[in-house]
Amino acid sequence: MNYWNNSGFTLIEAMAALSIFLMIVFFISPVFQIMMDNRDLKMRVQQMEWDVFCSQAKKRSKDE
Repeated sequence: MNYWNNSGFTLIEAMAALSIFLMIVFFISPVFQIMMDNRDLKMRVQQMEWDVFCSQAKKRSKDE
C-alpha cells in the first residue's frame, strides 16, 4: 500500500521557496528605506520653504 501523498510540497521545496522570498525581501527593503528618507527630506524642505515665504511676507507687510 502507498501511504504517501505526492501532491504536496516537500520540505526542501518549501525551504527553497522561503529562502527565495527572504532574499527578495532583503534586497527590496533598502529601496523602501531610501524612498521614506527621500519623502522625509522633501517634507522638511517644503517646511523650510514655507517658513521663508512667511518671513518674506511679514517683512514685505512691515515695509508697506
